Amino acid sequence: MTTAVHRPHTVTARIDTVDSTPAPAVYTATVYMNTAPHSYDGYQHHHPLAEATRPDGSPLRLAFHAGSRIRSHEAAADAAFTVGNRQGPDDNGLSWPTDVRSVSVGDVIKVTGPDHWIVYLSVDPFGFSAVPEPTILVSLVGSRASGRTTITVLTDDDSDSNGDGEHAEDSHAACIEPHRTADGYADCDGRPL
Repeated sequence: MTTAVHRPHTVTARIDTVDSTPAPAVYTATVYMNTAPHSYDGYQHHHPLAEATRPDGSPLRLAFHAGSRIRSHEAAADAAFTVGNRQGPDDNGLSWPTDVRSVSVGDVIKVTGPDHWIVYLSVDPFGFSAVPEPTILVSLVGSRASGRTTITVLTDDDSDSNGDGEHAEDSHAACIEPHRTADGYADCDGRPL
């Protein structure tokens, strides 16, 4: 014989097993490398910019936890500048790629705050200046800001490949290093070094 059991005072409790500690507020920074020929004179809105990426080409997003050290977009930009000059990793341990030049005057840092407010800051000789969102974006690969391309180095033997006394301009498309010309070393913009 089976007897039914009656439980008139059963209490059901909900127990959350998920950590109830909120995630720390984070500032994220994306660095855009100025690829204009005279980029070190400062950023101008018409300058082409290339987004710094990881060696595999995926986006490089630096993260900085909001706290006593990082309290503003400018402080996060300063921290990104420090990482971009190979002075340590971000708060998640991400370091600056070795095949991308360091962050310099004329580059632009996009900082997204914990409140999702986005600020674009140009790197100035002393600090940062707010700038509008960049509109001219180019690939980092093959730009003056990265070594992620085949670098064409002209030698004395092939500097005049078409016999007209000058070298072909298309051979400079990927150059980021100086090379030898008939009158000495010059960069790809024709400026003497």
